[in-house]
Amino acid sequence: MEEQEKEAVKKAQARRVAAQENYLKSQMASRQRLQAFLTGGIQSGDDAAAFQSAGVSALAATAYEENISIFSKSVVGSQKM
Repeated sequence: MEEQEKEAVKKAQARRVAAQENYLKSQMASRQRLQAFLTGGIQSGDDAAAFQSAGVSALAATAYEENISIFSKSVVGSQKM
């Protein structure tokens, strides 16, 4: 049982790192869009769709990670009782 717990924690940490990386990529893309806008650059529709997709993916990954974290905490807490 402890091995399963440790493995679940490792997987959750890996997902959290991936979600954070996605978030940072999304932030960088947002800054690039803002810079391009402020300097008068125009992005094609394909680029804008890709940036939006990355942002949505980052938000979805973060929400998923929060749900997993809450669930794993409740499972660990119920096993200690």
